[in-house]
Amino acid sequence: MSEEQQNDENDVKRQKELKQKCADMTKQIQNLTEEVAKLNTDLKLSKEAHEADRALWAVEKSHIKPNKSAALGNSTVANAQNIKVKNYGFLTTIVFHPKRKGMTD
Repeated sequence: MSEEQQNDENDVKRQKELKQKCADMTKQIQNLTEEVAKLNTDLKLSKEAHEADRALWAVEKSHIKPNKSAALGNSTVANAQNIKVKNYGFLTTIVFHPKRKGMTD
């Protein structure tokens, strides 16, 4: 009887350990899920920032002229009006919106 009682106690102890392990793994899964969501958000913001940088560089590149880099002209002001700034708290993104045909200032 003592051996059977000891086996029962070992089974109860093993069950408690498995329940604790299950709770720990559930918490770890929850933490990893939150981290994945955060990383996806960061990736989205990075992609938007990259696209904004590309658009801004395209605007800057269009104004670079050989031997005339000092005079940018009035088109710079018009293009600057087409730039939209998005503020995400810790990250500021500039998005270039080119003018469409038929649009006026």
